[in-house]
Amino acid sequence: MTYNEGALLGGCLDSLHFCDEIIVVDLGSMDNSIQVAEECGAKVYRRKRVIYAATATDFGVSKAKNDWIIRLDPDERFTDELVPRIEEIIRDMPDVGLIELPWQFYFRDRLLTCMIWGTPNKHKKIVFHKDRATLLDLAHRDLELNEGFEKATIQRTGNNYIRHYWMRDYPQLFEKHIRYIRKEGETRFLLGHRFSIAKMLKYSIWALKRNLLDYRGLRGGVQGIFLSFFYAWYIFMCWLSLWRYQRQHKE
Repeated sequence: MTYNEGALLGGCLDSLHFCDEIIVVDLGSMDNSIQVAEECGAKVYRRKRVIYAATATDFGVSKAKNDWIIRLDPDERFTDELVPRIEEIIRDMPDVGLIELPWQFYFRDRLLTCMIWGTPNKHKKIVFHKDRATLLDLAHRDLELNEGFEKATIQRTGNNYIRHYWMRDYPQLFEKHIRYIRKEGETRFLLGHRFSIAKMLKYSIWALKRNLLDYRGLRGGVQGIFLSFFYAWYIFMCWLSLWRYQRQHKE
């Protein structure tokens, strides 16, 4: 799925050179995204813009000729070191339906080594069998393993991780997270969460403390401190989003 990300898309698609088929779902890009995708040999489908990836990804999956899917965003890069291990898991685990891969964030094109976003042990659900996992239209929770199947997790060793060029600049950081906040209330409500002032304050303060101390935000200088406070603000706003949604949908 892409929207005005032609500058990043080429690198993403090039990193998937080993795939039998590459599908790009374009959501109305006004830059050169479609041209870049076609030059990389991808099949391009045009769809209306959506807030979250699940709907567009589900459409792309329906067009795929193979059962196993690698779901990659334009700001992510695959690494060849992961391919043999993925093939081994699919071959040796007949009930596997979902594979989590090591995932490393980059901020402003530099490796992020502090904050919850910069931890070296993050994983993302990237490889899945289209009949054994379900895409969900929920913020940050958009892929779920179907009952009766297994999840496999590849541990990070050396350079076998997905490079996630997370945010190019600070305006993008705010724009994307404000967009997610609008959806977080519904997501949390559907997951059974309910608003309380005590919980909002507790988890916001906990997020700030954990990022400044446990995830070395203080050692990250001005950037690390700013991102620590930004994450705490985001958690606070997500709870407010839940409060608004809860008021509109009283049980």
